[in-house]
Amino acid sequence: MQLISLLDAKLIYFEEQSLPKEEVYRKLVGKICSFYKLPDCGTKLFDLIMKREAEASTVYPTGLAIPHIRLDNFNDTVIGICIPRKPIKDAETDIKLFILIITDNKSAKLYLNIVSTILKMSKDTEFMKKLYQEKDGGGIFQQLKKADIRVVQEVIIQDIMTPDPVVIQDTATLKELGDILGKNNITFVPVVDEQGFLVGEVNILQYLKVGVPDYLMMMDNLNFLRSYEPFERLFEKEEQVLVKDIMSAADEITYPTTSIIKVVFEMIQHQKRAMTVIDKKKVVGIVTAMDIFRKVVRA
Repeated sequence: MQLISLLDAKLIYFEEQSLPKEEVYRKLVGKICSFYKLPDCGTKLFDLIMKREAEASTVYPTGLAIPHIRLDNFNDTVIGICIPRKPIKDAETDIKLFILIITDNKSAKLYLNIVSTILKMSKDTEFMKKLYQEKDGGGIFQQLKKADIRVVQEVIIQDIMTPDPVVIQDTATLKELGDILGKNNITFVPVVDEQGFLVGEVNILQYLKVGVPDYLMMMDNLNFLRSYEPFERLFEKEEQVLVKDIMSAADEITYPTTSIIKVVFEMIQHQKRAMTVIDKKKVVGIVTAMDIFRKVVRA
């Protein structure tokens, strides 16, 4: 299936004003509802989009916002596209392309395939440059038609992973690890050597365990401990213990082209909530169970 077969030039436009993300969504809704009769439209459709956005952001680190709504009693796929003349700031991401996808309740797979196709397209910097240089929606439509972009048939890990994640060297101290966990609000970090090759992984529980002596792990009752005694031990060792002393081997890793179903199976089998994605021994991303839940199951 060609991507262009799902598009309508009337629903593609450039935004000249510097608007908040929410206002772009509102304008996309207005444009779609002026040409298509949907079961839900106007304010109701906008509210559904914002409710979905509150559950999990649909803004990707690469600068794409791809909100999606599945409607009851709707048997079609409608796509609205907005390209702001100047990137729109959302948290830490500059959004360069908005694509609103509206489908029926049974088209989750089609939505994921469209997203995968768009993400792949967005990595072609030369092609994207041509799109941004167009003057109107008709020009965008013609560029996409000329490119003959086909909707992919399978969503893979690179489509939903967090690219270029934070990593830590195995020679870093426990304090450096704690700083990274706190600053980035994360609980899991891939560990690399001096060459940047993956050598292990470390999580927040391994960090906290440094404050708990091994003999305490074998005791049933720890009521005798003072409230902060384990943390005092942890603080004392922050500059002495290295990441390589507490990390675990990265036995379960995955690759950008691995299927999502395979990764879900491995996560369940090995009781893992996050997996490192590597390419040629280098860390290129992280995928979590929550990524799969939000971007696939609840997409």
